[in-house]
Amino acid sequence: MTEQLKTRPEDQPLPTAGTECVQDALIALIEERKQLGIQRYGSPLMTHNGRDAGRDAVEEALDLAVYSMQVAMELRDLRAAVARVQALAVAQQAEGVDGPSDVGTLWPSDVLAAIQQSKGR
Repeated sequence: MTEQLKTRPEDQPLPTAGTECVQDALIALIEERKQLGIQRYGSPLMTHNGRDAGRDAVEEALDLAVYSMQVAMELRDLRAAVARVQALAVAQQAEGVDGPSDVGTLWPSDVLAAIQQSKGR
């Protein structure tokens, strides 16, 4: 029944069950920001406060775009690093190596299990 909600072939698959409610996390952050504003300025953000809200919004949107690009680039690098670690763990397992070479080293099976778990599998 949920597949009927998709309207176009190029749509992503419908989301699967997750672990955290995004809206609840956002609401909590908004409340934190509201309290910070009260601490810093004596009140939450109010209308007709003497500032140019349009200019503020554009400046914040530009900051958001820059930070979003930073996150995307850092995630790209992190995914590449995880892929390299995964390939090493697979290669070590294929060679019959599945134990730490020194104290504190993860076993290849531990690495692969952690990667699978992070992917929600």
